[in-house]
Amino acid sequence: MELAEPMMRDGAVMLERGSLALWFTYPDTWHDVGLFHRADGVFTGLYANILTPPKMDGSVWHTTDLCLDVWIPPGGAAVLLDEDEFEDAVAAGHMDAHTAERA
Repeated sequence: MELAEPMMRDGAVMLERGSLALWFTYPDTWHDVGLFHRADGVFTGLYANILTPPKMDGSVWHTTDLCLDVWIPPGGAAVLLDEDEFEDAVAAGHMDAHTAERA
């Protein structure tokens, strides 16, 4: 993924051009987790996407991003991100009540 602008949170770089991110995705799990680093290799935090459990069919995966994300900076508390996007998706009927509640 090429970033035109660095991803920032509270004035700190989360991810930038040339950064490394290591993703962990598991079947039957409602999230994935990324370990984020700056381009110089310094660890910046954990990023999790809330999503439907991936169905893995060989090299093809099927999942739906549920709009919510969680950010945990080193030594910091977890922060819920994109609640407005989630609320918009629910209001527009893009996910059923069960899925929204699970997210």
